[in-house]
Amino acid sequence: MADESTRLAGAKASTDVAGLKVYTANVNGKPADFKWDEAKSLLLGANGIPYTGTVTWSDATVIYKDGKQVSSTPAPKPATSRPDKDISNEEAAKITANVAATTKTGTDAEIAAGLKAATNLGIGEALLNDPTYGAELKKVFDLYKTNKTAAIDALFKTKFAKLDSDARTRYVTKLENSDLYKQGLKNWMIGVKKQLKQQGSTLTDQQLEDYYIRGIDETTIFDEALTGTKFEPGKTGGAQADLYNQILRTATANGISTNLLPKVLGFDTIDQVIKELQTGASLDDFNQKIRNYAKAAVPEWAKKLIDQGTDLTDIISPYRATMADELELPYTSIDVTDSVVQNALSSNMSLAEMRKQLRQDSRWQYTDRAKESVSNAALKVLRDFGFQG
Repeated sequence: MADESTRLAGAKASTDVAGLKVYTANVNGKPADFKWDEAKSLLLGANGIPYTGTVTWSDATVIYKDGKQVSSTPAPKPATSRPDKDISNEEAAKITANVAATTKTGTDAEIAAGLKAATNLGIGEALLNDPTYGAELKKVFDLYKTNKTAAIDALFKTKFAKLDSDARTRYVTKLENSDLYKQGLKNWMIGVKKQLKQQGSTLTDQQLEDYYIRGIDETTIFDEALTGTKFEPGKTGGAQADLYNQILRTATANGISTNLLPKVLGFDTIDQVIKELQTGASLDDFNQKIRNYAKAAVPEWAKKLIDQGTDLTDIISPYRATMADELELPYTSIDVTDSVVQNALSSNMSLAEMRKQLRQDSRWQYTDRAKESVSNAALKVLRDFGFQG
């Protein structure tokens, strides 16, 4: 099989605006222009797309698939001249027999072998009888008996030939060896289901087999599964749940409720937020948006800390501790949404001043510290009147 660079080296050519050589050859008896991409070793059509079909060059008829040569038939040598004389009946019979032997195409199996050798597309009896692709392929077989070149061109244009290579292989395996097909499908499903679970998506076995038989790549499967799966907090697991928990921690640490969170990030639902993160959005960017929202009601010194990546929960920690101590509340029961904490932060209140205000809170009177303070005050009064405690 001659190398294209060698074949085209001596041929006349022009150059297009992209610097590619342009050659003229015959296609179905008509001249057509082709371009040769030397860097990629691809034959391109006049439109610049890798060529699929048959081209007749001066030295050979060549079949191409996606710009690559798949087979080549040398051009017939010119017939040698011989003296002009009559031939005997015996000689005429021999010539007729030779022509018949040359043009005979044989059985369907022989035709299939010839097509496979020329195109690398195996076509067996099961596929010829297939209700989906069989009728179109049988027409190619019939054409092959009279015009091999046209049949090969027609085969490349069939629905079966246009399938992805994985899809063709799996489809034929399903027709010819169902047990082998089922085992291959089972092994493939195990891996895909595991990855779907990790990203928090699910697909039925029927949906997965449809992807498998069509040869759909796994990236597309995961993207489509993600689009069709709605994230529900507390129900959906996998990578989606991990992302939700991470973004929720930042929201909670900055006083953003779960209902408000999507709006802060520019979405209507938390499902949209999670899908955006799974398709490339930055978690760091989302976290910073949350912190920026939290900056609105805090003094300048707190804004600077937030810009450095500090969450509001950490900034209000001294206020929380003071409130928990003075009102004898669990530290964890006080968060950034507490009105007392928010007021202390927004007014840049000192901790001493905050303690004074907390003692005016109705909850303070029930604390042990309040009771002790009242007891001490009463004791002082008695002592002032001369009673000893």
